[in-house]
Amino acid sequence: MKRKLLRILLVLGVLALLRFGLPLGFAAWHYSSTPTMREWVRERPVEDRVWDGAGGDLRESERRVLEMTAPPSEPERFAAWTPSLRFEHGDEVLLDLALEVRYEATEVDAWEERGVGSESYGPVTLHATRCDLDPEFHAIVVLTLTERAEGDRRAPSTKLDVFVLAGPGGVELVERTERVGGSSSYDLSIRSLAEGFARDFTLKALLLGILHPTGDPPPSGIGYHAHSTFTPTWNRVPGGSQGASYGMWRFTGTTRQYSVLIHAESKGEAPFEPGSGSSLTSEVNLSYRWNGEVW
Repeated sequence: MKRKLLRILLVLGVLALLRFGLPLGFAAWHYSSTPTMREWVRERPVEDRVWDGAGGDLRESERRVLEMTAPPSEPERFAAWTPSLRFEHGDEVLLDLALEVRYEATEVDAWEERGVGSESYGPVTLHATRCDLDPEFHAIVVLTLTERAEGDRRAPSTKLDVFVLAGPGGVELVERTERVGGSSSYDLSIRSLAEGFARDFTLKALLLGILHPTGDPPPSGIGYHAHSTFTPTWNRVPGGSQGASYGMWRFTGTTRQYSVLIHAESKGEAPFEPGSGSSLTSEVNLSYRWNGEVW
């Protein structure tokens, strides 16, 4: 009876060791031997060469410095998309960005009769109203407008991609166009730069995922990407206006190794009604702590 009890206790002890002791020991070894986020950012900056795999049209597009600009007070009649993004690592802010994309109207009377979707649009302009960047990171903002066929009076669809990448630098802006039905700027996502969040469903990968869930720091460097779309298709209804096409925010990155919080918000402002419109908020939060500190 005693031997049987000892065997049961021994088996339970081995199972407890495998369930708790081994992962805890592996975690202690991992966190003590792996560079912190700051150390890896300084050691492996994301270089321009990685964009060679992100698509030729983005690589060849003109990139210029994103400057802070106040939206003009005229014209009074316009639609606007005001996306904002905040990338955080613990208490550290990697990027805090607020933009305003303006859709200027050239035929206001058409909107009064048929709605924004039937209106002829003039220039689409982008203004940065807030831009705070961590000095050890750089960012690229890609604004993509859909080219409509001649005579198509619908509002242009707009895509926004924001990349936050390891390595010092400023914030660059790329403005590009694509044909209706053409390749999406989301295809140019950061997933083409590294392994991203995807994992192989093999036995080896499964075992490593259990013991080592965050993976190793990415050899290509740390980078994060946020993507969304917007089309200002409001329509006039009794008592106001309704309708604007929002795309859900989507996020990718080169690693799950370090804590990151990405908070994104979109707001659309209808013509003739300053302060009106609706908003869409989304976020992703990877949070790790070791010895009481954010990892």
